[in-house]
Amino acid sequence: AYIDNEAVGRLIFAPAIVPLITRLEEQFTKYEIQQISNLTSAYAVRLYEILIAWRSTGKTPLITMYDFRQKIGVLETEYKRMYDFKKYVLDIALKQVNEHTD
Repeated sequence: AYIDNEAVGRLIFAPAIVPLITRLEEQFTKYEIQQISNLTSAYAVRLYEILIAWRSTGKTPLITMYDFRQKIGVLETEYKRMYDFKKYVLDIALKQVNEHTD
């Protein structure tokens, strides 16, 4: 509900939902929205999310191309040739992540 003169909205959740909402932090990667605010490519945002999820482990993820394409949202029918995938997806995403994030 919107509260007049306060520019505030109030949400009321059913008791059964509260435990699910409070555990969301355990299941998702957290990052500052400012980190992705200058990323114009959706693939760059997804790449950043993948990288930030692995940062705390200190390890480099090994992901198959099939899994990587799925994680960043590239359909099997898109950019089938590696040249096209690299040029239109990977190079752009890497450039933006390197220039605009931590």
